[in-house]
Amino acid sequence: MELKKSESLAGRLISDYGSGLLRLALHYLHTLPDAEDAVQEVLLKRMLARRGFPDQEAEKAWMIRVMINYCKDQLKAARRTDLPLSEDLTAGMATMPAAMPDTDVWEAVRALPERYRAVVYLHYYEGYTLNEIARIMKRSANTVQTWHQRAKERMRRFFDET
Repeated sequence: MELKKSESLAGRLISDYGSGLLRLALHYLHTLPDAEDAVQEVLLKRMLARRGFPDQEAEKAWMIRVMINYCKDQLKAARRTDLPLSEDLTAGMATMPAAMPDTDVWEAVRALPERYRAVVYLHYYEGYTLNEIARIMKRSANTVQTWHQRAKERMRRFFDET
């Protein structure tokens, strides 16, 4: 009985959140194998979490926050060992799902500082409002709005230079 319950939870989590979590992980980690590992880890954490959520949006926000933290931890670990996750970023881009933006836009987003990238990704690719992003990132709404404005300005400058 317990096995069937966890199998149904796993299936639901994969169908509801799998592709979104994969895109988010690709956004941070840049290679498909690293992103797939991250998704697996986050889904496993959710399955082992003994907590309930009031609704599906709260669960999704929790999983996004866990994914962001997991990816940041992976990037820190890679820096500590001086082993980059991927030197050849074009190899990772070749394996990106079709839902990822074209290369020029992706390069502009990747050129942003991490906090700006996260706001741009969550707002434009996941469809969250800036207030929802503020709750997910545990920052004030004004801070997230400022980051969003600064990200747009930097992207504008990026395209003006190219």
